[in-house]
Parts: sequence; structure tokens; C-alpha cells
Amino acid sequence: MTMTLKKNQLLLVAPIVLLGLGGAIVGAAHSEDGASQSVEAGAPATPDEHAGEEGEGEGHAESESAAEAKPLTPEQMQEAGIVVEPITMQPLPKRFRAPGEVRLNNYTSSIVSPRIGGTVVQRHVTLGARVKKGDPLLRLFSAEMVEAQSAFILAVQEFARVKDLGRDVISGRRYDEARIKLQETRTRLETYGLTAQQIDALASAGTAGPTAGEFDLIAMQDGVIVAEDFRVGEVVEPGKMVIEIGDGKTVWIEARVSAEVAAQIEGKAARFFIGENGFDATLVQIDPKLDEATRTIGVRLEAADPDGRLKPGIFVDVHLYGAATPVLSVPTEAVLRSPDGDWAVQVEQSAGVFKPQEVEVLYAVGDRTAISGLAEGTRVAVKGAFFIAAEAAKGGFDPHGH
Repeated sequence: MTMTLKKNQLLLVAPIVLLGLGGAIVGAAHSEDGASQSVEAGAPATPDEHAGEEGEGEGHAESESAAEAKPLTPEQMQEAGIVVEPITMQPLPKRFRAPGEVRLNNYTSSIVSPRIGGTVVQRHVTLGARVKKGDPLLRLFSAEMVEAQSAFILAVQEFARVKDLGRDVISGRRYDEARIKLQETRTRLETYGLTAQQIDALASAGTAGPTAGEFDLIAMQDGVIVAEDFRVGEVVEPGKMVIEIGDGKTVWIEARVSAEVAAQIEGKAARFFIGENGFDATLVQIDPKLDEATRTIGVRLEAADPDGRLKPGIFVDVHLYGAATPVLSVPTEAVLRSPDGDWAVQVEQSAGVFKPQEVEVLYAVGDRTAISGLAEGTRVAVKGAFFIAAEAAKGGFDPHGH
């Protein structure tokens, strides 16, 4: 909602104003963290999800004390860290927002599933556990594996016997048949998912022993167990995903935008927010095809997740950026909430004399906020605005808060 400046509106001189402004600077400091809005090219966006709402208090008085206030001296302004600059048109990247969702990075993750049906007899890991490539994850029993292991052991023993006899005793045909049989039975075990190390161990032992038919599904990469779908005693079918492993380093953020917005996105830099917490990301993909049903285009970001805080399924607010265009902008810390809930900046009326003036917040990028409602060249407090507002509320200036 566009906010219209109320001329001569001043901050209340009541102590409660200071409390209100305390919250205001917090909101302004996180101006890029607002709630999701419709994704439209150049659509106005506010630093806070309630930006633009009219304050409900109709009785806030417009004090004349600010106009009569004693000007701040240069020494006082320096001590309080107040910096005044004229606002100018500056290039600021256009920002686009869209709702998104954290997803597992499919390029750095893997699923574990049996190649033959079997019964889960033991689990080796739990959800969230870190694993190394080759670690056992769960153990299955399969009648098919019993048969395959037995056939392999017999083939190993037969080939060893043939080799011991030598080609002078046996025919070349028998030797070749034993060698081929050994290779066939080994290949069958590999097809069932056993590793070369597991098969070699079985050949060395010469027997499957009391664990005949049992075999472990192992991790194919280092990472974290991010999903599982099995219980001990369950019969699982071939190809069923029983465990999913993520690399524990990166995640995807997926969102959808209009074709108009997709055409305006420039560069790889992006950000996303979970509440007020912002994260840097890299734009890695824009779908080449439009979804006919939604008339939108998918975009994918990649973000580092060394602490594992970004769980798949979390909804986020995605910020994408387009070409820089000249707009009136100020440092985000210069924009505060007025007592009635509107956004305002501290305008210098004369040397050391300031007056809060409402502005319309368009959008924020980084530490700058695009605004309208002021003429180019207007001098505003770009630093120390909170101190000015607080002292106006108290009726005097004291940089030390005495």
C-alpha cells in the first residue's frame, strides 16, 4: 500500500514513542527480510510485511516542539554519530521475490535400495547419522541371495580344483566351463548389489555360514542420512528407496516465477529468508521450459549448509535480482517506523534541526532501501536517525542517554 506523507507530522513526545521506535529500528535493520509478496517485475516491496499499512491511532498529536527544538551542534552530531547527506538517484538492482522451498541437492545425494527383494533383519544407522562411503546401513535376508551365494561358492571350489589339476590332466573345455561358471555366478552377486570386497570375502571364507542369504546395503558416498523408509522385519521390494543420503554440504532452493520475471533476472547472486534469517545463495538454473498449467518458470538456487540447518521441505522467501536502475535510495538504517506505523526518515530542516517525514518504501537490496516521496537532493540523516528520533521523543539531546 502506498504511504502518503502527512505534512508537519512529528513524533510523539511521550516515553512510549521511544519504545515504538526501538522496534522500528530493528525492523529497518532487517528491511530485506519481509514476508513473501507477489512476484512482479519492479513490484513495490517493503522492508516489513506490514509496511504500507495505515496506523490505527487517530489521536497521535503533531507536536510543534521539533520545529522549536534547539538545533544540534556539530559537536553533538559528531558525538552521536549523526551523518547527513542529500539523497540522490543511484543504481540499485531490481529485486524480485517468490516463495520457495528447500530441497535435497540431487546432484550430491543418493538413494539406497535393494536390487532383490528381502526382509530387513538389522539396521546399522539412524536418521541424521553421518556415514562414510562403504559403511553398512542395514542388513537384509533373501532366499535368492542364499541360492546365489551357494552357486558362487561351488563355482569357486570347482575352478580351484580345475586349476590344481592343471591343463595336462583336464581338457581345455572343462577349464573354460569352470572359469565361465565362476564369472557368471560372480556377476549375479554383483547384480544383486554385493560389492567386490563382499564377494571376495565370501570366496575366501568358502562358505556363507550361519548368515547365508544375508547381505548389507552400504553407503555409496560420504554424507548424512536425510531420509529412511523401512522397519526391521519389513519385506522390501526391489528398487524401493529405504535410505537417502545427502552430502551435508549444500541444498537446493526451488521457486517458480513468471516468464516476465525470469527474463529480467541477471547474474548469479541471490538470497533467501527463513523468517528474519537471511542466507546467501547462487542461482544455478532457470528452467528452459514454461509450465503450461501455471504459466511459470522454475528457478533453482544452491546454498551452503555446513550446519545442517536447512532441512528439505522448509518454506523460504526467495530474492532474485535484475539489472540495476537509478532510484532514490538511502541506507536501510535511515528508515524507521513512526509511531503510527508508517515508514519515515529524518529530514534536516536547517542546520541541526530535523523533522520526521513519511516516505514510501519500494524495496530493499543489501544495505540500501529504495524510497519515494522525497525530492532528489533532500538532506536526510543517513546515520544516527534513531538517536534523533529518541531525543525528540525525550525533548532534549543527550548522546550518552543521561
